[in-house]
Amino acid sequence: MDIEKEKRAEFIDLYSEWFDFEEHVALYSLPWKKRMQADLIMTPKRAYSQYSFAIEVKNKVYWKPANYADAIAQASFYNYCRIEGGSNKGRIISASFLHKDTVGIEQREQ
Repeated sequence: MDIEKEKRAEFIDLYSEWFDFEEHVALYSLPWKKRMQADLIMTPKRAYSQYSFAIEVKNKVYWKPANYADAIAQASFYNYCRIEGGSNKGRIISASFLHKDTVGIEQREQ
């Protein structure tokens, strides 16, 4: 079951005017010699179309602080990875981002 499918679709709908998207794209980390998979790869449609960005999508509403650290680390691993599939094959990820559902964000009581 793909629990982030709905959130990826929302993200794509929000930014599809400016970016082209591919879902579940294989990456290869040159520094770590490791294969990974990004939730989304986005490429600008017009200016700066030589750049590709990786998006890590999370759909959890209530998070503990440790969840943020893990998700940010996961997204950061995509930087400088080579895209192994899709229409952007061979490109290098210029930057990566974390997209998290903001509905219902609450601070944990101390």
